[in-house]
This record gives sequence, C-alpha cells and structure tokens, in this order.
Amino acid sequence: METITIGPPSVFTRPDYYASMFGLLVTVLGIVGVGIRHFIVNPLNSQAENTGEKLEKIDSEVTKVSDEVKSIRIAMESINSSAKSAHHRIDSVEHRVTRIEDVFFKNQ
Repeated sequence: METITIGPPSVFTRPDYYASMFGLLVTVLGIVGVGIRHFIVNPLNSQAENTGEKLEKIDSEVTKVSDEVKSIRIAMESINSSAKSAHHRIDSVEHRVTRIEDVFFKNQ
C-alpha cells in the first residue's frame, strides 16, 4: 500500500527553495548595507570633511601667528642692538664727563 501524506509538501523538497532563500538573504543584506551607508558612513564622511576644513583654517591661523612672531622677533633684535649701541654711547659720554670733572675739579 502506498503511504498518503496529508498536507502541503515540504519546503525543502522544492528545487527553487534555496534560490529564493539566497535572493531573500541578498535583499536583506543589501537593505542593511544601504542603511549602514546612509546612517553611519555618510555622516562620518561629512564630519571628516568639516574637520579637514577646520584644520586648514587652524593651519592658516597658525601660519599667520608664526609670521607675526618672526616679525616681532626681528623688531626685538633691532631694538636690542639699538639699546646696546645707546648704552655704549652713554658709557662713553659718561666717561668723558668724568674726565672733564676730574680735570675741572683738580684745577680749582
């Protein structure tokens, strides 16, 4: 006698089951990939671009400040050399005044 089964046939016995499961898996993974790209990767890329722009601005400001410091350093060096020259002149004038005073007071 033949065995008669009641109910629908098993899903695993259909030849297109694996193809449909593969298609479903690819679809789900594609949707997840698009979601990850849209919600995670794109915002991170825009933040990275903004950070890069801000770093370029900071770099230009640092360059400007560095140039200003160099010009201030040059000005300070010229002021220091001018002050040294003035000190030498003052010392020589002081020495001459002292010699004149010595001569003047010795003659009195």
